[in-house]
Amino acid sequence: MTTHVDVDEYRAAHGDRRLLADIAAGAYRPEEFAAISLNELTLQVDTSEGYRPGTAEIAAFARAGQRRNRGTRADVSGP
Repeated sequence: MTTHVDVDEYRAAHGDRRLLADIAAGAYRPEEFAAISLNELTLQVDTSEGYRPGTAEIAAFARAGQRRNRGTRADVSGP
């Protein structure tokens, strides 16, 4: 984020400058983060232990799960 804030005009919608300023000032409170909410199926990919799937791998997983479990939610964990 810090490398893109000044060069990517599309990052302006994310409020990166304010977030970076809050972090620098010690005012950032991660417990107040609110994820966006969409009335659509979602897929959460757990990358907390170093798992870094590419878009193609995630899409293949989602397509396979869609064929098996129409309308259910799936979470992806590392291998």
